[in-house]
Amino acid sequence: MAQDRILPDLIDRPTAGMRAVVARPKSWWIAAAILIAALVAYSLVTGPYQQAAQAEAQTALMERIAAQATPEQAEAMRASAEAATGQRSVVTTLLATVVTAAIGWLLWAGGAHLGSLFFGGRGQFAHTWAVTVWSQLPRALGYLVTVIYTWLSDAVPAHEGLGFLVGTGNLLTDAANPAYLALSSITPFALWSLILLIIGVRAATGLGRTGAIILVLLLWAIGLTLTLIPSLLMGGLTASLMG
Repeated sequence: MAQDRILPDLIDRPTAGMRAVVARPKSWWIAAAILIAALVAYSLVTGPYQQAAQAEAQTALMERIAAQATPEQAEAMRASAEAATGQRSVVTTLLATVVTAAIGWLLWAGGAHLGSLFFGGRGQFAHTWAVTVWSQLPRALGYLVTVIYTWLSDAVPAHEGLGFLVGTGNLLTDAANPAYLALSSITPFALWSLILLIIGVRAATGLGRTGAIILVLLLWAIGLTLTLIPSLLMGGLTASLMG
């Protein structure tokens, strides 16, 4: 099976596709290139809207804080906030986005490899790394869907995933709500990615279906918990400042 068959096979024959990835672990760069291209497009198109929304929310929070400070302190805080916002650049944002994504792939692959050994699996890290990167391709499709939506509507989606179930529309309030962040992470593309990773871990490590499912869900739960810690800390701060 040629490398150019991996992508279509992951759609209609994911098990065969992941076996092909294991047979050709160096093919990971193809998936990485697609993901990075989608990430760059996503950042370029949605970035201005997201930064504008963040700036508006930060301004509202800053005004609440400034109302409790002296005029001199309030002016200094406003100047500091404006300087911090103005220092952002497109290159910095793109670089941070790509590096963050690559670190995420590495953590997923490392956790899957070590976890599979713990559960009695076998295989090489190179194989687990390859299936991990390829399993992220549904997220690239999700990025492109958001890009198209933003182009057509001239606005980013109000919520991601199931976040609309508990979302308030207030950026700071939602960002400080762990339930909102957890539900926002549940999207069709994220679920598709998890399914592909389960299949890939089985192909790369020889784990059974149950073992692979438990391992991937455990890694997902750990990762989600870690991402919720900042929102828990921010929740207390926001409540004290906006309450």
